[in-house]
Amino acid sequence: MFYGAGGSARRLAIAALGAVAIALLGACGTTNDEGDDASSSSAPAAATTAAATDAATSAAAATDAASSEASATSAAASEAAPTGEPLKVAFIYNGAVDAQGWDTAMDLGRQAVADELGDQVEVTFKESIPDGPQAGTVLEQLVADGNKLIFTTSFGQQQYVMPLAEKNPDVKFVQVTGLQTAENVASFDASAVEGFYVAGMAAAAASSEPKLGLVGGFPLTNQLAQLNAFTLGAQAINPEATVQVVWTNDWTSLPKAQSAAQGLVDSGVKGLTHFISGPGVAPVAKATSTPWVGFEVDQGSFAPDQYLTSVLFNWAPYFIEQTKAVIDGTWKSDTFYGNMGTGTVALAPWGAAYEALDQATKDKIQAAADGFAAGNPVFVGPITDRDGKERVPAGANATAAEIATMDYVVPGVLGAIPKL
Repeated sequence: MFYGAGGSARRLAIAALGAVAIALLGACGTTNDEGDDASSSSAPAAATTAAATDAATSAAAATDAASSEASATSAAASEAAPTGEPLKVAFIYNGAVDAQGWDTAMDLGRQAVADELGDQVEVTFKESIPDGPQAGTVLEQLVADGNKLIFTTSFGQQQYVMPLAEKNPDVKFVQVTGLQTAENVASFDASAVEGFYVAGMAAAAASSEPKLGLVGGFPLTNQLAQLNAFTLGAQAINPEATVQVVWTNDWTSLPKAQSAAQGLVDSGVKGLTHFISGPGVAPVAKATSTPWVGFEVDQGSFAPDQYLTSVLFNWAPYFIEQTKAVIDGTWKSDTFYGNMGTGTVALAPWGAAYEALDQATKDKIQAAADGFAAGNPVFVGPITDRDGKERVPAGANATAAEIATMDYVVPGVLGAIPKL
């Protein structure tokens, strides 16, 4: 079953890039400086589906030794919940679950756990918990409350996870973009490059001119990979397509995103997308009748007439799989890296702007999406950067590690790429 409108990281700071990611502790969970109050909810929850994949990025390389050791020695970390008692499962979010972005996508996964596993689980969540000491305090309380499986969904939370995991070996932690694993700590992440390639095709097809615009948060390597994928997808439809990028240096500020989007439209772009948590560019797209692509969840309701699709995250299968494994006593620490092939990254239902395209173009776009779901690579050589340096040779595909560390942009990308 596919759960909802869920879904980057966007922006996810790839785990292997610890130095970059640490510089931006909010990179994998939406930052919320105003969210000092915590809210909680609990629900019963019941069974099924799974998505598993090999660790497909340098994140796997960074944690391979730890994961192998965990797989070999995790008997103690694989105990089933006591018979007759529901497993207590908790989720902690950096932002609000109704913000229509990163935390909304995560919470759709939580709801799926509750729906699928019924009275086998007792599910709790805490939202609007800023990265920092408050997150550590909330995590300690979740452990004290008896939760035996805790999903930590912001990069900055992991500094508190590792000490807690060491002190509480009977509690399993599942950390987004984890730089470390342990016998009772797993890591998960996903790449949205496939989705953005297809979205770029749709944006170029729907735009009246080959000038597209993208509003990004920070120029992290995973963001550059998504930007490159969007650009290459657009050029698969129109080889003259360009993508002007503007960085807001913020993941969540809608005023900044909208100001950047308005500037892009004023400069002549005819299609928009974004890497910002929340509806981002939608108000500008609606006001200027500009075709647009959303991110992380299905954002079509914000500007439906101009909407193409959203590149979204569907965490439901992975969350259910992890929870079911704890219940069954088969859970082991590992590093998971999802994509379109695993169903973790998906495209939202096509919107009105897409449906207005001719059938031949729609068939071409759908064929690309189907190919990525079947495992086709995004970055197929020859690929050069915009300075003319060869990055992927002819006859080769970019490796997962090369995608995870992509520090360049392809020809057709316009705008500055600041060094972090």
